[in-house]
Amino acid sequence: KLKNNVGKLQKPCIVLCNHGSFYDFAYAGKLLRKEKPHFVVARMYFHHKILGKIIKGTGAFPKSMFTNDVESTKNCLKVIAGKGVLAMMPEARLSTVGKFEDIQDSTFSFIKKVSVPVYYVKINGAYLARPKWGDKIRKGALVEAELNQLLSGEEIAGLEVEEIKNKINSAMDYNE
Repeated sequence: KLKNNVGKLQKPCIVLCNHGSFYDFAYAGKLLRKEKPHFVVARMYFHHKILGKIIKGTGAFPKSMFTNDVESTKNCLKVIAGKGVLAMMPEARLSTVGKFEDIQDSTFSFIKKVSVPVYYVKINGAYLARPKWGDKIRKGALVEAELNQLLSGEEIAGLEVEEIKNKINSAMDYNE
């Protein structure tokens, strides 16, 4: 079940998505498909024979995991400069227990630096439908994804990084 509460996005912008399931990109991508989002995706998926071709074709770009990645940062800035939609899962990993994981502070600093509208896709039920440790989607599972605006560029410009962090963490929080 998908719900867009904002209509057309104001570009450039950032869309944050929670990350309880491997399929979160599909849920968020379906909600955002008309906006042609550029997802930040773990580099290892680009090396997969079939999946790599698919994600390259969608405008996604790679991010090295567990390290600073200057190339990824430059790609994020290019998307913003090109008035695009930058989509990311700021938890940067699948949830292992079905609840919100922390976000690196550099993400909040980046958002403050670019000061563009921030939207979020809140996905509920995805972890229970297909947990990280599961081998298939569970029958009867209900997944809901909802797109909302969190902050305008003007609001971000007037906030401290810690205030941005608190607002994002509050909006993104989930516990399945």
